[in-house]
Amino acid sequence: MVKKRLHHMFRPAYIGLTGVAAVFILSVWSIRPLTLRGFFPMHDDTQVGRVVAMGRALQNGQFPVRWVADLGYGYGYPLFNFYAPLPYYVGGALYATGMTDALTATKFMFAAGILLSGLTMFWLVSRYLGTVAGVVAGVMYVYAPYHAVQIYVRGAVGEFWAAAFFPLFLFGIFWIFGSGGRKEAVLGITGLAGTILSHTLFGYASVVLTMAGCAGYLFFRLLRERSITEEVKRIAALFSGGLGLSAFFWLPAFAEMSATSVAGQIGKSADYLDHFVCLGQLWSSPWGFGGSEKGCMDGFSFKLGKEYIVLSAAALALCPVRPELTEKVRTFLRVILIWTALSLFLVLSWSVLLWKLIPFFAYMQYPWRFLSPASLGLSVLSAAVLRWIPGHGVRIALGGAIIAGVLVFSVRLFIPQYPYTEPLSTYTSAGELRFRVSKISDEYLPPGFIKPKSVNDLPSSLVSAAGVTARVLEDTGTRARIAVQAETPAGVVINRTYFPGWRYEVNGTSVTPAVVHALPRISVPQGTSIVSMQFTDTPVRTIGNLLSVLTVVMIVFIYGKKTIS
Repeated sequence: MVKKRLHHMFRPAYIGLTGVAAVFILSVWSIRPLTLRGFFPMHDDTQVGRVVAMGRALQNGQFPVRWVADLGYGYGYPLFNFYAPLPYYVGGALYATGMTDALTATKFMFAAGILLSGLTMFWLVSRYLGTVAGVVAGVMYVYAPYHAVQIYVRGAVGEFWAAAFFPLFLFGIFWIFGSGGRKEAVLGITGLAGTILSHTLFGYASVVLTMAGCAGYLFFRLLRERSITEEVKRIAALFSGGLGLSAFFWLPAFAEMSATSVAGQIGKSADYLDHFVCLGQLWSSPWGFGGSEKGCMDGFSFKLGKEYIVLSAAALALCPVRPELTEKVRTFLRVILIWTALSLFLVLSWSVLLWKLIPFFAYMQYPWRFLSPASLGLSVLSAAVLRWIPGHGVRIALGGAIIAGVLVFSVRLFIPQYPYTEPLSTYTSAGELRFRVSKISDEYLPPGFIKPKSVNDLPSSLVSAAGVTARVLEDTGTRARIAVQAETPAGVVINRTYFPGWRYEVNGTSVTPAVVHALPRISVPQGTSIVSMQFTDTPVRTIGNLLSVLTVVMIVFIYGKKTIS
């Protein structure tokens, strides 16, 4: 009797761990290029620089990290006040500890996001369709063709990290429909917060589209004269939890966006009207490492994967033929189908009216970004075929065949254009961070800032002024003290871009600088003066921080008290 009880107690955990191990092992080929020496080119070739900037900020005690001193052409700017920081906390923390170099920390950041997507997908699908289907879906999600584009063509770290949180967010959506308890609620909240903190735009799209979907669902429930009180409570809990947990980031980002030049990114080169996918490209489009162009001849592939499309179609065809499904599984597949259909609709020009109607959706820039959630849906639907296969052994055999086919056709996509090797010092040099990386990503600099045209134009000191001598006593990036010797009253320019939150003092007295071309100009008296400056939280940042802390406390309290059912 005792042996039988122990068997029933530990068997689910054993099966779950076996599935996790299988997904992990089968996903290794997707990250193999990251284990090789050197690095590779990508569209967003700023990743190592951002990891270094994050790591140095953490070393200087800044948390949450908002300001980075080395980027912004050496003038510094609030990159992580606006750019989703979660992946860089992982890579930056590893670099900050000194356990590894910047390149290795960046590769670890890549690998962690890739592998996490397979594991979260396994947890989701195995919960509704069984372990075998969970393994198949996890592996297919990792090796989805667009996933390879994100990693080895575009270098879109935030996108594939967000993809790893989509499955957790879906736990929350299913919880709204009454599937699961407090564990699923916490996973859903974590998934939404993780999506927002990994990729701001996907976070926004997830909130807007899901809220719209929930509103439609509640409306039809009311038409049937059914109570919606419980669903409303769950929707409120999911979104308030996810938004609250990530409030330290998104609230200041939204409130202070006008202090940056990011609005200029919505232009001719990034107009969503020029970047819809042609229907035929979803079935077949040539692989490449170029860019997205207007029309149907793009530099990289938008294909979904023929095996993904065929298996998903087979699953949909079997639904009416083999209707023997529980209501929980039916609801799961309905939501996945809607998720997939909406994602595919948004990548096509048919959805142009929706793009125009949704506020701020133009900031998404590229409709083909929605190939990521579409890949999730197709991976789940493909694995759902196994639900109608009788016999556990047959399901394992068919699942193995599907995985083998995916590996044969998709592993070859997970290869960079070419490898290159640079000295490790190159990734952290002043020229690399302050000019090359800064030039690639400078959209969060303040308006009016005059961008240097060459390395020779970069600032050589923290202070610029004629007729004075200056000595830097302290400089941590967000805090500095400078001794200034002036023969006559003078104005000194601080070569650190002005942004809300900076406070300045001269000899212990608070001063308000004049801001010229986004740089503060401070008046100092004759003689020796101590100029102090510190980057502090604005009221909206403080509110965001407090909301996140309070949300963590509430989640711990609610989970501990078991009040979510």
